[in-house]
Amino acid sequence: MDIFNALRNASSQDASQAAESLQNLQVAQKRSGAFVEMLSIAATSNVALDIRRMAIIQFKNAGVNNWRNRALFSDEHRAAVRQYSISFLSEPDDIVAQCSAVIIAKIYRIDTNKSWLVSPTAYCAATISHDHLASRPELLPGLLNVINTNAEARFISPSPNPSLALRRALHVLNQILKEISAIKIPSGVQFMGTITAATYSPLMGLYGRFSSAIRGSFLPTTINDPQTAIDAEIHYVLYKCLVKIMLWVWNKVKQRTPDEDQALGNFFSASATQFKTMFDLRLNVVAHSRSHNDIGVSAPGTRAIAYLDCHVRAFGKFFRKMQQSSTSRFVLLPGCSALIMYYWGKVVEANRAPEYLSDDIQSLYPTPVLLQGMVLFKDALSQWAPNRKGSGPDIVTEILPEAFVSDAVKLLITRFLPLKASDLTSWEEDPEEWINREDKDSETWEYDLRPCSERVLMVMCNRYEQYVVPLVQTTFEEIISAPTTDDLDAILRKEAVYCAVGRCFAHRPGIDIDRWLRTSLNVEVYQTSPKQVILYVLPSCPYSSLSLRFRILKRRIAWVLGELSSQGQSSPERQAEVWKLLAHLLQDQSPSSDIAIRLSAALAIQSCIDTVQFSLDIFHPFLAGVINNLMQLMADVETLDSKRRVANCLHHVIERNDDKIIPFMTIITHPIPHLWQTSGDDFLFKAALLDLTKQLVQASQEHSSTLQYIVVPLIQESMRPEAALRLDEDGMSLWLATLRNATSILPSSSGAPGLIDLLPGAVELLRDNLDLLGSILSVIESYVLLDPVNVFHAQGLELFNALGHCMQQAVSTNVKDVLIVLNLVIQMAPSNMWADAMHHTGLFKWLLNFVVADKGNVAVLKNIFYVFSRMILQDTAIFLQLLQANPSPEGVQLLDRLLDVWWRRFDSMAEPRHRKLTAMAMGRLVASGRPEILKRMSGETFNLWLDVLGEMKEALASTDGHHLHLYWKDGGSDIPEGLLKDAEGTLEDRRRRQIYAQDPVQTTLLTSFLAARMKEATTNTPGGPAAFDSYLAQTDPLVMDQLKKALLP
Repeated sequence: MDIFNALRNASSQDASQAAESLQNLQVAQKRSGAFVEMLSIAATSNVALDIRRMAIIQFKNAGVNNWRNRALFSDEHRAAVRQYSISFLSEPDDIVAQCSAVIIAKIYRIDTNKSWLVSPTAYCAATISHDHLASRPELLPGLLNVINTNAEARFISPSPNPSLALRRALHVLNQILKEISAIKIPSGVQFMGTITAATYSPLMGLYGRFSSAIRGSFLPTTINDPQTAIDAEIHYVLYKCLVKIMLWVWNKVKQRTPDEDQALGNFFSASATQFKTMFDLRLNVVAHSRSHNDIGVSAPGTRAIAYLDCHVRAFGKFFRKMQQSSTSRFVLLPGCSALIMYYWGKVVEANRAPEYLSDDIQSLYPTPVLLQGMVLFKDALSQWAPNRKGSGPDIVTEILPEAFVSDAVKLLITRFLPLKASDLTSWEEDPEEWINREDKDSETWEYDLRPCSERVLMVMCNRYEQYVVPLVQTTFEEIISAPTTDDLDAILRKEAVYCAVGRCFAHRPGIDIDRWLRTSLNVEVYQTSPKQVILYVLPSCPYSSLSLRFRILKRRIAWVLGELSSQGQSSPERQAEVWKLLAHLLQDQSPSSDIAIRLSAALAIQSCIDTVQFSLDIFHPFLAGVINNLMQLMADVETLDSKRRVANCLHHVIERNDDKIIPFMTIITHPIPHLWQTSGDDFLFKAALLDLTKQLVQASQEHSSTLQYIVVPLIQESMRPEAALRLDEDGMSLWLATLRNATSILPSSSGAPGLIDLLPGAVELLRDNLDLLGSILSVIESYVLLDPVNVFHAQGLELFNALGHCMQQAVSTNVKDVLIVLNLVIQMAPSNMWADAMHHTGLFKWLLNFVVADKGNVAVLKNIFYVFSRMILQDTAIFLQLLQANPSPEGVQLLDRLLDVWWRRFDSMAEPRHRKLTAMAMGRLVASGRPEILKRMSGETFNLWLDVLGEMKEALASTDGHHLHLYWKDGGSDIPEGLLKDAEGTLEDRRRRQIYAQDPVQTTLLTSFLAARMKEATTNTPGGPAAFDSYLAQTDPLVMDQLKKALLP
């Protein structure tokens, strides 16, 4: 296949042609040498740029991952790739150069330095002089030579050509440092140490020289010089390389040498100083540009400011990564406190002129830089707190003064917490989208000023409680004591204070919540806007309405109520008032409310319900309204993300109200089919619907039979091939919950769906899907427990076939689980239902051969013996017939082999109930009178019985003579925990307990049972009692005396 034409077509603007060609490329990539050809095309300068880009992107994405594949890369191919890669050091296109840097770094990480031997002429286009390369063919020395040579050339005579090679080489080095520093194995760590020793000093020297050049060129008169932008980029990439080296050294911790510690401290101090210089340099340039509108900034000037902006942010990223690695070590670095306070000072400066604070490149105070400062400040507070535990030389003793803390709290509440004009505009345009974005602040707080400010306030309140709490209390009292107003600024201030209260007092007393509920909140929650909505224009918010001003507080009130209740601040006496307010906010659809408020109320209800103080009796009067309004809200919201959040809230309501939810089942389930059909491929929402239905089934228990009309189709939909990859676990969970709470697997009426309709699918999954084996075994077990007769009539042969197939394919642990299910099947169904199936499917033969071989897993062997014991207890004749139907190919009696292994493995059976089960099975075999069994009676069988009888003490109750008291169970639970299989509290729990209680092991006195079987053996033995006595005569007299004492009353 022609690689060039495939690349050309793949870069076509025709989407269909491009898609087809990309598939052809994937096929072509499997040919040896194809990737080398791609890189050759990318390195050819006269090829169209789109084709070159496509070629190198394909190599970066697929070629690197297959670098070790000798079928695709021969040694000659690898050498050619290395040669081509170096040629990109003079590449003029940024995209091609960036991809080549990634390729070189990733291959270099795989190859190690010794394999990267390239011809010195490979660097020719990237250097001014090639004389220095003759003895330095390795990649890293070659790169350093390119960097040093071209850097010297730039300072001798600035021009774009040497600067291009210098920039490209630095980008490659940056990628190499990124790759090698991530290696954790000892050889990789050692290699990174070698690179660090070779590169740090030269790079640091170059960084200092370019820093001087930048300070001299970032002037209003030279900012538009193209060389300024080039130098700014080189300066920035040099620092990124140094940062990767120093972060690697920082994370070595105890492995650092004194020289490395010294270098690290010096670099941090230099970075702190350089950050201040660069920030002020940028501030001056941007301020001059903004104040002299007649002097514009050209495209090169804009690029220069952009690189300077990136450089300033790079300092913050470096400091933050160090802090994240170890906050305690970070604050001990020389000058760290001064650095953080400098950041905070810029935060304060920015708020003196808020119009200069934005994400724009021309802003005086870039938001990302201030965010970095606030995050650094927040985490440093934990080390500066007066209540910090610990002492010693590694403890910071710096404590912020009260005045500073008070000013900081006031700044946060008055400047950063209030909603901005952009927030109000977004809210007005799309309330649902806005509130969903707002509620994700816990994930994105490091990237947004307002949620970040909230976290700073929370930490300050925790660390400086003695200063912050009284201040917030005073501010709160002033706000709620002020007359109600519709002034937007006053409302925004109140909303910010409410936010501060929710953040600071969610886990501590200090706010009179009862008075707040009765007074301010009652008024604000029930506020309504006039029928004539008044629109007006504010400088800060061009599109605001009177109704929006009322909505601002209502949304925050819902949030605060959820916060305070979720942290245990809501006492039982107060809950009724909280429920009343939240129920109103949830149902209110007047112009004074919107989707944002109703969603906030729903989430607050979820928080209030999910607390230990939740009172079902107090909530019950509001239950009907909450259910109806949640369902209405789910219908009203437009995005599936919002619907999923409402469904999760409904899940919690159902979970905490149990059977009180039964009257509302139809209301809840009615819209589910439509929601499922309209959700398309949003599997997260479909999973939420499955979980909601499951919760409803669990709450309604025996009443859940009325839900099968929706449960059965949902399970079928979730297990379809196109959905199973995403939904099979959720579908299985609903399936299992439904079975455990069902009263029948049959449909309630003719033509209606029933759980039996799903049984063939369950058997098929058992046979073919080992990934879901644990879940599907639980489902099969629940089917058998619920209705074994109808299960065997419908799928008996198929079930045993699936069990056999599964045991032959699964690992030992899973085979044990399959055998536990098989044991239950034998116990639950009469022998005429399972005997033929065991024989015709070959399942019994497989079990028998596994035991006779005696080479398998001991746990599996034991569980097979438990299955055989169940079969023998239920129908000894059938078991012996199955043995006879599977003769040994060597002519050896299988029964003898079986009994040999059984006796050898008996001591590995630890649980008393299993040992008693085995003893009873042996009693049944003795009762059959088979000579091959009786000849073992005097030795193995009697010894086994005596062992079990000596371990277990049992007696019939003296009161009625029928109840069996099992002394060997004293101190234990009514039923072993493992037998309940997480079914506690369901209808299946009762079924399991009933089966366990009716088990002959639990109801039969072992001594009486064995004595009765001995009498049967006397009759069934060929030759009659005399023949049986001859077998008894072989018994040791002492053993016979012990047995008589144990069995005879």
